[in-house]
Amino acid sequence: MVFRAVEGQVVSLGSVSGTDGTPIGLYEPTHAQRVFLENPFLVPNFEQTVINSTASGSGVQVVGGGIVNVSTAGQTITVSGPAFEEVEGPDVDSLNTLTGTLTLQGQNTVSISTADPNITISGAGIASLGPGPDGLVFINDPTRGNKRLSIDRQVVLYSEDGNSDGTYLRPGNVINNFAGWIIPRDGTITAATYGYITGAANKDFIIRINNSTDLNTTNVLSATATVDSGLNIDVSEGDVLQVFISATGAGIADAFATIEIAWRT
Repeated sequence: MVFRAVEGQVVSLGSVSGTDGTPIGLYEPTHAQRVFLENPFLVPNFEQTVINSTASGSGVQVVGGGIVNVSTAGQTITVSGPAFEEVEGPDVDSLNTLTGTLTLQGQNTVSISTADPNITISGAGIASLGPGPDGLVFINDPTRGNKRLSIDRQVVLYSEDGNSDGTYLRPGNVINNFAGWIIPRDGTITAATYGYITGAANKDFIIRINNSTDLNTTNVLSATATVDSGLNIDVSEGDVLQVFISATGAGIADAFATIEIAWRT
């Protein structure tokens, strides 16, 4: 990982752990000299600053023009001061091998120069931020098999005024009982809620597409709202998404449901 500092930039490398206790080394290419320094140390206007991969110490500070090159996993870098002039270094795949923390303080700018700009973060929750279809931003959802889902969620509402047994809930004020919400792009249902105003307990709410395929059935035990937050159900562009109320059991009235959808790429 290589950063080029500008005049007044302060770069501090802290908590560097190594195996042989070798101090941090600075390399000035014009004179082909390597200088070992105590830490912290101010480095004015070195063309290149190389941090030894087996270095140990509390940190090195670079003031003025210079490059800090960090190639060892587990290091922590803190940057403060004016904005970066530029950021150089390995590609995203190489950055994935570093396990340290990069903290930017102030109004710093990080530029990634590739044909397909993308920033990838790996860890407990893998995230990939970059340009997506229709201007959407997507992340890889580890709770749903790392599907690449949009950060934005679409919530659609269905309801029925009056007797709701054996009927499709209506999106908006559509009168046709077979109507549904048409999916504009591939997506994944991530959550749903169900409820009704009056009636007996124990009623099945069914998420269905195209008036034929049941995707999920939730048994609602009372008029109190029921939340299904762990869903992972794929739907495709052009599907007609519906909510059907089973006719089995005692009747209910004024039923309603919401479905939350993340877009998928």
